[in-house]
Amino acid sequence: MYHRDSAPVSATARTLHSVVDLWSRDLENSWSDAESDASDAIDKLNEALEPGGDDFAAAQRVLSEPANRKSLIGLAVLHHARSVVVAVRQFSRQHGAGDGAETEAMIRTRWDDAQAYYKCGIVVSVLPRDASVALGAAPVFNTPSWGGPRAGASALFMMPVTPRVVIAGDRELPPDQFRIESDSTDRENRLRWQLAAEPGLFATPFLICEPSALEQTAETALALTEGTPVHWLGLRDRILLHHEATCEQRTAWRRLISDQENRQGWHDDPLTSNSMRAKHRRAMAANAREIQAALDSLGVDVCDCKKHRGEGRDATIAALWQALMPQAVCEAIRRKRNTASGRCAR
Repeated sequence: MYHRDSAPVSATARTLHSVVDLWSRDLENSWSDAESDASDAIDKLNEALEPGGDDFAAAQRVLSEPANRKSLIGLAVLHHARSVVVAVRQFSRQHGAGDGAETEAMIRTRWDDAQAYYKCGIVVSVLPRDASVALGAAPVFNTPSWGGPRAGASALFMMPVTPRVVIAGDRELPPDQFRIESDSTDRENRLRWQLAAEPGLFATPFLICEPSALEQTAETALALTEGTPVHWLGLRDRILLHHEATCEQRTAWRRLISDQENRQGWHDDPLTSNSMRAKHRRAMAANAREIQAALDSLGVDVCDCKKHRGEGRDATIAALWQALMPQAVCEAIRRKRNTASGRCAR
């Protein structure tokens, strides 16, 4: 959503998205049993739902084991606790990286808050074979963060565990119960909660999906995030790269940026009506399209990620940007753009 493009990227864990350096090795090691148990349960679910064995009865048997259900919930607790949200919230609060002790204290608080997940039954939703769910930087949709759960929407949390399988904690189900069901939710609604991240934060600046779903996912996600803060962050970075901009261009862009800042404030005001929020969103998207089209026509580089993470840059900004925007994503999209334009990658 920052680069406004998509590309295949290697799924190697530490090159794609790694935030382990935000906490101590001891704390990281303490999670290994939970990760291992969840991996075993997910492997069993996958095996039950494999082609030729797409058998809900087999999946029911996997889920009937209390240890398997507990390990899946434990994975959601873990991902909520150590989400990249921890780093972003800490950074936004004090404008600095803080020390490891404070980071770990925030993780433990989120861990304690998520213990309520174990008091739910779980619903396992299985998507059709030709559909998949995207993964974002904030992997768990935590409804208390949004003022929920609400009547008629009793899920306490939601989290994808495979491209086809999403688990949810349902407060209306006793902790020892579960159900497995086919999910026919349309792609746009599945994407919305991944794009939402947590209130008060940017929408996640990137999404991960299967290569076969890349084109459709990118088209939908980019349409949904047009004119959002992360889109405008990318545009501002690109504007600064265009050193040859005329006075007329800079004046026009400053006007659109000022309009965006005002509208974003009105949009976020809790007193603003939904109809006016929609109006501001449309205007911010139209302004973003105008600047983006101009920058594209001028051949301006797609991003300025090097400024954020390069050597000699502010260490705090570099650490945060590395967590928010994996370098592999930036490099893949820059290669794609440079190849299309005939330029050499820098």
